[in-house]
Amino acid sequence: MTSTEATVKRSKRLSPIWIIPILALSIGVWIVFKTFQEQGPTVTIEFESASGLEAEKTKIKFRSVDVGVVESVRLSKTYDKVIIRARIDRSARDLLTQDADVWVVKPRVGIQGISGISTLLSGNYIAISPGIEAPGKRFFVGLEDPPLTPADTPGTRVTLISSDGNSLSAGDPVLYRNHTVGKVERANFNINERLFEYMLFIEAPYNDLLTSTSRFWNVSGISISTSSEGISLEAGTLESILMGGVTFGIPEKMGTGFPVEDGEEFNLYPDYDAINEMPYLHSSEYVLLFHSSIRGLAVGAPVQYRGIDMGNVVGISFDYVPDPQETTIGDVPIPVKIRIDPARMGFPDTQDSLAELHSRMENRVGEGLRATLSTGNIITGELYVSLDFFPNEDAATIDKLGDYYIFPTVSSGFSQIQKQITNILNTVESLPIEETVVSANAAIAELEKALVAAQETMNSVTQFIGKEETQGLPAEINQTLEELRKTVESFSSDSDFQRTTIDTLKEIEEVADGIESMLKTLKAKPNALIFSGNQEEDPIPGKKRND
Repeated sequence: MTSTEATVKRSKRLSPIWIIPILALSIGVWIVFKTFQEQGPTVTIEFESASGLEAEKTKIKFRSVDVGVVESVRLSKTYDKVIIRARIDRSARDLLTQDADVWVVKPRVGIQGISGISTLLSGNYIAISPGIEAPGKRFFVGLEDPPLTPADTPGTRVTLISSDGNSLSAGDPVLYRNHTVGKVERANFNINERLFEYMLFIEAPYNDLLTSTSRFWNVSGISISTSSEGISLEAGTLESILMGGVTFGIPEKMGTGFPVEDGEEFNLYPDYDAINEMPYLHSSEYVLLFHSSIRGLAVGAPVQYRGIDMGNVVGISFDYVPDPQETTIGDVPIPVKIRIDPARMGFPDTQDSLAELHSRMENRVGEGLRATLSTGNIITGELYVSLDFFPNEDAATIDKLGDYYIFPTVSSGFSQIQKQITNILNTVESLPIEETVVSANAAIAELEKALVAAQETMNSVTQFIGKEETQGLPAEINQTLEELRKTVESFSSDSDFQRTTIDTLKEIEEVADGIESMLKTLKAKPNALIFSGNQEEDPIPGKKRND
């Protein structure tokens, strides 16, 4: 019996049976890819607490439309925060901008009213408000309170700086001529600067009213002031009276300025009068070192140049000068910081004006400009800083000590008087008083001698007048006068003396005339004294005597 072995051949073709699993795998991969492609990004949100939030239940909404869901809720590694992991729909991924806001919507009751009532039935949810920056953000810090203004609202945000923390709070209105144009979004305290900062949002198109010369002041409550013209009452809207508020405008005698950008900082003034007293943004700061008491000088006191406001006092502290203990014991100066506004001196209210102002001040200090304390109110004892020229003072310069420039000072008015009195006393002390007293005593002694001599003379005169001979003198004097009178009368026009005198004078005059005639004859004929009479002419030869 012949046996035949079977031959096994491997087929090189894929069995049709594999088509089914391969097709199923392809479909699964496609479904996974499709699902991943259609699935939106995952974001992480950090909150202080997870009140009312549940995984796979709490929704994420934008304009009341579901755009995501919370996937997990857990604590942070430090257990002080709650970390929410949520899935955002692919169609809403552009909402995840860099400046987007995220917060929990829940029932709230506050000064802004009642909100989130619908969540009593549907439960809390997370709201998202996109901004205007580029999308792509994946980590957010949730807000504890909803933003007062959506991030995509057109307008301008500015920051107000104030030392008063009781003036504004989030939600207070921003007014322009009693018309609401925005809101206070946030109020916080800057620990480093020790100042309060308020974030304001002014909606478009009212943000065009805001310029570089705009000033903000508080309009909370009612302001009452009295003057010679009567009582003035100022109040904002009913909302600002009840809740507080801030308004803005341009101070008197200032231009409209130029538009401002987001993030610009402004000072918050207490009232409208204050913006006219301190309307400028840029100022130079100097420290004054006073060696006398500054009692009566307060922060806010004016700095004046011959009665014109140049700035004000902004602080009194030893912190302005490093290591004040190194100063000579008993003469530790009191540092006072002042600010001078360049715009009050005619410069533009810009940063570039500060260097020009400082250069101008250095020149004026070289000419004798100094700072001193003056009395503004005698009754209350209030002081202010006065800038004026003292040409007799020693030369000085503006030096920098630490972070501040030191402006030279002179003593106050009373100290100046005291100094002058001291100089007078020193001058008097330097006089040769002892020698002068000795000379004066000698002069007095001589005077006493002269008086004694005068008294003796008077006594002698008295004795002389008292003698009988002296008393008979008037009769003798009268007799002498009578004789003198008779002598004078003898010279009168009808007296013999005068007639004789006149005849004599006439004879003298005739003699004088004869002498004069003789002199003329002698001058003409010198031989007249020898040959008297007329002389015949000399004979001429050949001529007859009668011819």
